[in-house]
Amino acid sequence: MILSCNDVHRAARGLPALAIPLAIFLLVLLMAGCSDRQAMFDRHVSKGRSLIEQGRTAQAGVELRNAMRLQPDHAEPLYLVGTLAEADRNFQSAFLHYRRALELDATHVRAMSRIALFLLLAGNVDEAKAMVDRIDAADPNSLPGRAAKVGLLAAKGQVAEAIAV
Repeated sequence: MILSCNDVHRAARGLPALAIPLAIFLLVLLMAGCSDRQAMFDRHVSKGRSLIEQGRTAQAGVELRNAMRLQPDHAEPLYLVGTLAEADRNFQSAFLHYRRALELDATHVRAMSRIALFLLLAGNVDEAKAMVDRIDAADPNSLPGRAAKVGLLAAKGQVAEAIAV
């Protein structure tokens, strides 16, 4: 079949009329998929937290790993998996999860406070102080930050100052 110039012009005039509704449909579909993905992520993290509170750590780990698959660059599930590793006395894994959470969110105070504790326990007082300073800069009134500061002062032998915090 041979097309004439008139056939091509007629087809071209009808194309924008079809392309705009199709583009809108695809955009709506894409946006719905993103919000569903975010909702699934939020559900996994929320359920993981709830399971941790109930002491069901194995199930919590599954939920949090599902959340990490959906959003691998989100700090909170990494931090929570770190708490699970710490509870299982897998301190290396806990530290690595806390450090990765902090890489993703430089203001994650709870991850910073856990890292500061690990540094204190390892005898790295100077590095722990640097971490406590970061916590103070991010949120000077946070409870985890104050706890890290108490630990740091106690490790330095400044017990009276630690009690005052």
